[in-house]
Formats: sequence, structure tokens, C-alpha cells
Amino acid sequence: MRQLISYFHGSFRNKLLALIALIFIPFLLVLFLTSQKIMTASLSKQFYTHTENLSEVIRTSIKPLILTDNLVAIDEVTRSLLQLQDVAFIRVFSYDQAILEVHRDTYPQRQFQLDKQLLAATDGYYDVEYIFQVENTAVGKVQVSFSINQQRALLMDANQKLVMTAVVMTSIGLLLTWLLAEQVSNKIRLLEHASNRIARGDARVTLPLDGHDEIARTGRAFKNMMHQIKEKYEALNLSPDGILIVSAQHLITYTNPALHAMFGSHVKHLIGQTLNEFEQLLLRTIDKKSHEAVESLEDLLQLTEFRVHLPDFKVLKCIKKRVNTNAGDAFSEVFYLRDITHESEIDRMKSEFLTTAAHELRTPLASVMGYSELLMVNEYPEEKTKFVADTINRQAQNLKHLVDDLLDIAKIEARSNAVLELNHGNVQQLVKDCCDYIAATSSHCELIFEPDNCAWPIIEFDEHKLEQAVMNILSNAYKYSKQNGIVIVDTVVINQEIDGLSWFGIRITDQGIGMNQTQLSRVGEKFYRADNAGSVPGTGLGMALTCEILALHSGHLDITSQPNQGTQVTLWIPTFEADIKVRGYG
Repeated sequence: MRQLISYFHGSFRNKLLALIALIFIPFLLVLFLTSQKIMTASLSKQFYTHTENLSEVIRTSIKPLILTDNLVAIDEVTRSLLQLQDVAFIRVFSYDQAILEVHRDTYPQRQFQLDKQLLAATDGYYDVEYIFQVENTAVGKVQVSFSINQQRALLMDANQKLVMTAVVMTSIGLLLTWLLAEQVSNKIRLLEHASNRIARGDARVTLPLDGHDEIARTGRAFKNMMHQIKEKYEALNLSPDGILIVSAQHLITYTNPALHAMFGSHVKHLIGQTLNEFEQLLLRTIDKKSHEAVESLEDLLQLTEFRVHLPDFKVLKCIKKRVNTNAGDAFSEVFYLRDITHESEIDRMKSEFLTTAAHELRTPLASVMGYSELLMVNEYPEEKTKFVADTINRQAQNLKHLVDDLLDIAKIEARSNAVLELNHGNVQQLVKDCCDYIAATSSHCELIFEPDNCAWPIIEFDEHKLEQAVMNILSNAYKYSKQNGIVIVDTVVINQEIDGLSWFGIRITDQGIGMNQTQLSRVGEKFYRADNAGSVPGTGLGMALTCEILALHSGHLDITSQPNQGTQVTLWIPTFEADIKVRGYG
């Protein structure tokens, strides 16, 4: 019984067949019983009409003979009546005493009994009694037994035909119902399989779209919904944030490419696994030194950010969103993991920059304030007053240079279209002017200008910015060189056969204090200076500004250096023929 119930429980087709059977079979049963009743009534009516006609014959022919006790005539009449169809037995009474009995040879030994209904005679004979009265006094009677086998045969034949008709109609009805239900079920199964495959992330599905019935319209609506879901999936796949979806059964159903890139190939195997597997993955990669108290995923969700090793160091942020059904029950949970390493590093660098900038600004500002206060509260001789004023002016100039450099770096980093004013030409005069200016303002070193004998190539450059970059390098070469050292300025042109590019380089070589590899790796950092002692004046922004200027010119900086031997810096800029779009155009 349970198997039968389960068979009809989950299938739309089986339910429809059961419903049709429950409706159709009782209907046919009622139809059968009604038809049988009608046929029985019709046969009974015909039989009763036949017996009534025979009753008149018996009354008119036998009654007078009983009254005259003419047995011979009675015998002749009864035997003639016995030849009639369906008459099987006749017994004649004079008053209450039987005087004659005749029957067919096939008539069995049986007890005569009056029947009220034709089909109530179960032995195949229907008994009828005709009483003769004279002045309300019974003077005799005749008992007749009729064979009803023919009527029973007719009724049985009719019943068989009705049963066969009912069986055929039921079979045809159930077959047509099964075919229709199977067609509908196939379409419903297509929708079911499509929804399951889409839930697994597979959009390669077949939908019932043909026709104009409700299922076809549902299939077309489902197709539109599928395209919308696909759009959402594509959005999830393109998201830079790692996304993981967990079902109500705590099984992982989806991970996007960003999560794969974040955690590597381990995440691809999490589909179908429990959430605990992902929790263990996070706990294995978390930085234990920074998060000693973290023991579960819930602990991680309480943190604004956490550090992991994947194997690269990353800073992540995890957010959980619960998705509920309309009834308020949990349907799934979505975990968002955002890589905020860059933002965290930017915040760290911003804090360091502000701290360093405040320190660098405070140093000259303190000198200006200190010496100005001395002038305000004291009276000095003219020579000392001039010294204090020169110191104030020099520190104010340093402060101005520092602010100007900061503003220049801010403009360049903003990559504004107005940063560069580009010209086409060679920079021979620009380099010569820079060398002449440095040589004229300082006799600390000997400057040798040895440009390449080849023609100067045409480049695209901003005269003011490129001059600022060259002056920064020349100034560093002078400041970090020993007394009477030599600074050499020359140029070089390189044609690269591999990519077909041509590069023009301004090379500046000094014999100064030089740098080790650690110091070289930090060249270009804001406020970084190789001279930690502070014996060489400067803001620590010159090299950072130079790198930014060259980047705007689509160029780059090459530095080679050895401690206590000197440094060689080459400013590389693509020639105009190299067909490189200068970034300064924006």
C-alpha cells in the first residue's frame, strides 16, 4: 500500500491517471447498472406481456373443462399449451386437488414456487399460478412454469457487451489520459531539469517552447528568466570581489572566478562541500600573529579586516548576507570577500606620507619661527642680524621648495591633461643650459658635458618639466659628490631591433658616496634620502618627482650605483619616431 501511495504521490502523470480513474470508473459502473436495469425491465415487460396473453388462453380453454371434469379435453389442451415457447410445466387443479400434470422432458425435479420478479428465479424457471373463480369461489387453478433461460442468455449477452464496452471505453480513456499526461509531464520534467541545471550554474538547457498552451508560455517565460539569471551570474563572475554561496543545507553551491584567483585552485573543489571546509581554509591561511583570538568563521565576520597568506600577503574583508524565502525561512547565505590590500596599503602610505610631510615641513618652519623670535626679542649687531635674516630666508626657501615639490607631485599623480605642455624638437640646448647653470652656481665639482656626436633625435617633451628632472639629477650628483669630484653628462641613443623602438638617454655620472642595493630599491619613494645623517640638504622628493615626470613622458629611469664609487643615472625618453603616445596628453 505504501508503495502504491508513493507511486502516485510524486508524479503529475500518475496523479492525473488516478483522478481520471476515480471519476471514469464509477461513472461507467453507474452507466452499466442503469443500462442493466433498463434492459431487465424491458425483458421483464416483454415476458409479462407474453404470460398475460397466455393467461387469457388458459382461462378461456381450461376453466370450462375443469367445471365439466373433462380430463381428456384438459389433457389435450395442456399438451398443446406445452408446445408453446418457454412453457415447460403445467399442473391443473380442480379445487385444491391436482388432476393433471404435464411437463417437458428437460424439466427437472423441482419445487414449484411463485416468483415475484423474473430474474429472482435462480434455477432458470419462472412459476405463475392462474386461479379460476365462480362467484368469488375458487373452483380450480393452473400452475405454469416458464423457462427463462433465453431471457437470461439475452441478459448475460447484453451484460457482457456492456462490460466489454465499459472496459474498452475505460482503456481508451485512460490511454488518452496517459498520452496527454505524459506529454504534459515531459514538458514539466524539461522545466524541472532546466531549473536544476541552472541552479548548478549550467545554462545549456532545453525548454518546451513550441505551441501556444500554458506550458509553452511558461517555457518562454522561464527562458526569459533564465537569461536574466545568466546576466546576474555574469555579473557575479565579473565581480572583483570573491563570492561564495551556501545553501540552507550548509553546502557550497557557487564560487566565482575572483574567489578562485584570491585563494587559488583549492576553492574550485569546494562546490558541493560543507561550509566548514571553507572555514578551515580561511583559518589555515589567516595570519596567526595578527589574529590570535580568531577560532571560527564567525570570529572573522566580526573583524573589519583580516590578514591572510595565500601565499602572498593580503588584507581581506568578509561580509555575510542571508537570503530568506517569502515565509522568512533561510534559503541561502552569500559571503563576500573583498581584497582591500591595495586600499590598506594606500591608507598606510598616506599616513606615513602625512607624518613625514608634517615632519619635513616642521623642520624649516621651526627654524623660521625660532630665528624670527630671536629678532623680535633681541637686538643684534648688523652682521649677526643679517646672518639670522639669511637663515630665515634660506629656511623659507626650503619650505617653499618643499611645498612646490609636493604640489608638483600631486598634480602629476593626478594625471591632469594640463600637466604637460609638449613640444617637438631636440633637447640639446636644454641639457647645455642645465649644465651651464649648475657649473656657474657651484664650484664644488668639475662638470664635463660630452654629448653623443650623432645628431640629437627629435623627442616630444615638456621643456619646464624635463628641465626640472635633469636639474634634480644634476643637483643630486653635485650634492652627493666629494670636493673636486667629477660629474659627467653625456647622451646616448639606442635602437632596439626586437620591438623597433628608439630611445634617447641623458646620462649623468658622478663619483659621490653611491648607494647599496637596499637604498637603490627605495629610490623614488617620497621623502626617502640615502643620506640618513642629514648632512646633505634636500627634501627627499626630487627623485620621486623625476620618476613621475619621466612616466608622463612614457620614459623611465635607470640607476646603477656602488657604495663609495659613485652613481650613474640615465633618463630615457622615446624618440618621436618610436610612435609612443606620451601620457601627458591625457
